[in-house]
Amino acid sequence: MKRVLIASDSFKGTLSSSEIISLCSKVVREKFSSEISLSSLLIADGGEGSLDAICSFLQGERIQTKAIDSCERMIETEYFYQREEKTAFIEVAKVLSLPHVDPSFPKRKRTTRGVGMLIRDAIQKGAKRIYLFLRGTSTNDIRIYMLEELGVKFNVSHVSAESLLEITDFSTEAFDSLIQGVEFIGLSDVENPLLGNQGATYVFGPQKGYSKDLCLLEEGMSHFASLIKEKKGIDVSFQKGAGAAGVLGACIISFFH
Repeated sequence: MKRVLIASDSFKGTLSSSEIISLCSKVVREKFSSEISLSSLLIADGGEGSLDAICSFLQGERIQTKAIDSCERMIETEYFYQREEKTAFIEVAKVLSLPHVDPSFPKRKRTTRGVGMLIRDAIQKGAKRIYLFLRGTSTNDIRIYMLEELGVKFNVSHVSAESLLEITDFSTEAFDSLIQGVEFIGLSDVENPLLGNQGATYVFGPQKGYSKDLCLLEEGMSHFASLIKEKKGIDVSFQKGAGAAGVLGACIISFFH
């Protein structure tokens, strides 16, 4: 008897991994009838479908909650939680997915606040280890909205990708208190740095619809990276993986370290 394994990632904006597997399984069974032993495997690269993939392997529960998406809409979303292990798995694409972006919403006002809301909810549930899947996002703001949601205070009245150059100071007392004793682990296959021609802005910015603003976004990223180095003694500018998920990689390295 022939053995067939069907393993597929999702196709962005079209079919989920499970939908692809279902379609392929139907075709294979029609072709080979009872002559095969068919198995399937959900896989993901850290973007859409990562939560489904991890749920197919681990015991735990899907926590249903609400959070703000990148276009400031309150949506129903979820993350995966193992109560005994006190471990949470958060797919940032659940709230920041590019295919779900409202095209009329200004690109530079897209927010990552929803990721902060999910992290806070997981911590309040008792999580001591949080895995973050770092792909498939529509934002490029070095995660200042997320940081503000988690308690980081900036010296500007309204944080945004547009205000990066205006930020000259920040404090992390409330943030540090919230995440004390919690381990954060980023999961991604992206190795791009924060800055430069291979960095987050110039490689991933155009994919997210940014074109005219690339130079200004890069300047803002560079400025904030310098501030992080000054305040926290960590240079994230060219660290491998810092550019993952709209620069969430840099945040994990510097703020969640």
